[in-house]
Amino acid sequence: MTITDMVGWLAAGLVLATFCLRSMAGLRSLAIASNLAFIAYGLLANALPIVVLHLALLPVNVVRLLELRTLAREAGRKSPETPPSGTVIPYARPRAARLAAPQSTQPHLADGGQPDAAAGHPPRSLRSAFGIRRRQL
Repeated sequence: MTITDMVGWLAAGLVLATFCLRSMAGLRSLAIASNLAFIAYGLLANALPIVVLHLALLPVNVVRLLELRTLAREAGRKSPETPPSGTVIPYARPRAARLAAPQSTQPHLADGGQPDAAAGHPPRSLRSAFGIRRRQL
């Protein structure tokens, strides 16, 4: 096994290790190490696409790791009474919520709606069956 092969296997092992981590900071740290190992492997093996790819990924991983550490540091400085939204808001994206369509346009039996004879409902509302009166507002 040549030194080039060993560096390549080391880089591949580091990538595999990043998939096994649960911590984002650890994942980014190992990703930086794997980027450096793949750059070395690409240079030793004269594989320009590998070098270019990992030269592009390296600053992305460094910036994301620095952002994560800054976020953790800012969150640690907050008092227990301060909501964490100030540190999370810059990373949040607005989303439009869709409202659910109403299930039925007919009033519910408990609200005084008419029973559905085809469904076998009794001919009176549940409120009247149990003697429940509507509150006056």
